[in-house]
Amino acid sequence: MYLLRQVARNTALQFTGKMIGTIMGLFVALITFRYLGDEGTGNMNTAMSYVQLFAIVMDLGLYVVLLKHIRSTENADGTLQNNIFSFRMATAIVFLLIAISSVWLIPQYPAIVKWGVLVIAANFFFITMNQLFQAIFQQHLAMGWVAMDEVISKITLVLSTTTVIYIVKGNVLFVLLAIVIGG
Repeated sequence: MYLLRQVARNTALQFTGKMIGTIMGLFVALITFRYLGDEGTGNMNTAMSYVQLFAIVMDLGLYVVLLKHIRSTENADGTLQNNIFSFRMATAIVFLLIAISSVWLIPQYPAIVKWGVLVIAANFFFITMNQLFQAIFQQHLAMGWVAMDEVISKITLVLSTTTVIYIVKGNVLFVLLAIVIGG
């Protein structure tokens, strides 16, 4: 019964954190799209989508492997998560460097999109590394920390984005940098 209660508590915490994060993310999206307009939003989305193509391959299914084998007897010393973490970091750096360098070979993209790929690649690095930590917290039924991280991250995103939009009045690159800071 204790395990059931703990799982229910972790699920509730995770759900609450995701709901708060989603509402804050929606607020940021609304003010960002309104501020950047059609062209700026298009440039931002192009940069993010371009990096996302590489991030899909960068995943390599390591999160699923970690979840499946984290409690195995072979992983009692934590070797598996250390190896997966190191491998994910190396492959993330390689794939993101390929994304950053290859975007410059596409003449149709304006310079703002190419620089945007460079900026937003850092956010994708943080996202992919954070995913592995979530598996470890999930294994220990400590999703409250993940929920707290989600809320703090979104508060930081709201603050950094509103600062860029209303105080700095920056362009797409500044907005992407605000997203990286929130990440």
